[in-house]
Amino acid sequence: MLKKAVVFRSIVVLCSLLLLIGGGAAQDAITLQFFYPVGVAGPLAQAIDSYVAEFNATHDHIQVEPVFTGGYSENMARATAAILSGPTFTH
Repeated sequence: MLKKAVVFRSIVVLCSLLLLIGGGAAQDAITLQFFYPVGVAGPLAQAIDSYVAEFNATHDHIQVEPVFTGGYSENMARATAAILSGPTFTH
């Protein structure tokens, strides 16, 4: 239960930051990639997919896309590169 709360809160925080960065001017749906270092076929990946589906179902204008990024080192490298490259907006 604690892991579920941490993942869900992380998604909410990331989405909130995205809204602040974007200025909230656009009413179009926003897609946010959520990088995670959990095996694709494992039970933790299924839990993450479940949390993301729950979040997506309750937020019409924000959609989270879970992305498996490999191990912890690969996940950190990919997340760091995404942060340094800045937000990407497509309409």
